[in-house]
Amino acid sequence: MLTNGWNLTDYNDKRDSKATDWLTSLAGLVAQTKGVNLELSAEELTGKKDETQEVTVPGLYALIYDANGMISGVKQIMKF
Repeated sequence: MLTNGWNLTDYNDKRDSKATDWLTSLAGLVAQTKGVNLELSAEELTGKKDETQEVTVPGLYALIYDANGMISGVKQIMKF
């Protein structure tokens, strides 16, 4: 709505983004998975046992870059 022919005071736009419904659904899903172990090993994902795979434990890691600036590995700094 224009007041005095130029001042936009209201545009009568009605939206229903359903954000509240979406967040409520997500919270319910998270609550249902509480206590369920969602981590899968490489063997469980691929069906193959890989003897060369290193186990990554929770912690703080630094990225190691090669001469081209690409990530070539990680170095553990601290375990949690």
